[in-house]
Amino acid sequence: MLRTITVSLPPMIADQDLTLDSYLATDVELAMREISKLDATHGADLEALGVLLLRTESVASSKIEAVEASLDDYARALHGIRTNSSAVSMGAATTALDTMINDVTHHDRVELAAITSAHDVLMRDDPGEAPYAGRLRTIQNWIGGSNHSPRGALYVPPPPNTVPDYMTDLLTFANRNDLPAWYKRRSRTPSSSRSTRSPTATAESAGRSSTLCYADEGRLLAS
Repeated sequence: MLRTITVSLPPMIADQDLTLDSYLATDVELAMREISKLDATHGADLEALGVLLLRTESVASSKIEAVEASLDDYARALHGIRTNSSAVSMGAATTALDTMINDVTHHDRVELAAITSAHDVLMRDDPGEAPYAGRLRTIQNWIGGSNHSPRGALYVPPPPNTVPDYMTDLLTFANRNDLPAWYKRRSRTPSSSRSTRSPTATAESAGRSSTLCYADEGRLLAS
């Protein structure tokens, strides 16, 4: 019986400093100026390209979860025509991204409500995930392994009781105005995937490990 698993505990980044040498800083600044100039002079003409990039990102993200559909089915799903489950999932991913982008554009900052709203759009039509749509996870999950056990998993995210703090840290970092936008794109949110049942977990952080117990009626409370 599997009694322990190793979970990831990323470092907090809200107060992380950015140090660049003068040459790289100059190159980055010049690149950002060119991007701003392009947006100012041809932004309206490039709007259609934004829609294409949004859909491309949604399709690519879906493939990570082994979700694929034909372009015809995907197009139907985008217009509300239910075809196969994969196409519906890909359409939901596109709508979720669009929802979050519009929310951030309107409020000029990233809020937790925007993320959970996008998550709700993404998951509410999924028969297996609908009960968890629009809220932070409260059970352990993992990437790889099997549907029943994290044995052999490629990645096991942080325990669920740490997720609120990680999200607060991430949002604080994302909304800082003293860092360039390109740098903040390197950050990641705590991953989500399948749930598991296991009594203990081994957590690793900053090169050290310890055994953590999150037993609750035999279920591991990890995110």
